[in-house]
Amino acid sequence: TQTGAALAAHYASADVFLFPSLTDTFGNVTLEALASGLPVVAFDCAAASEYVADRLNGRLVAPGDESGFIRSACLLACRFGALGTMRRAARQAALRADWAGALRGFEQQLYETVHAHQFADTALARTA
Repeated sequence: TQTGAALAAHYASADVFLFPSLTDTFGNVTLEALASGLPVVAFDCAAASEYVADRLNGRLVAPGDESGFIRSACLLACRFGALGTMRRAARQAALRADWAGALRGFEQQLYETVHAHQFADTALARTA
């Protein structure tokens, strides 16, 4: 496990961040990589899908598509010249991630969930 300056040095020495997790929910490492200006290759689920914009600041791959994950990583490695734009977009994405925004997103998800259940309950009552 790396922390502090050692962690920063690891991120600074990389060109791309590969994140193969299907279960990480908070996405701390994804945000750290983006903040370090690293394009991220990840599965399109959990926190990665919230922070990584496919082809803008990284690549998102369908969950479980291991071959697609490897192809995406190789594609970014082969197109090294295009990484400059992705690096800037990665950094900007991390700068936009803040607690107020996370709270707004969570509130919106709660609202949509409650609204969907209210709509379903109303529709069910009409058919009963």
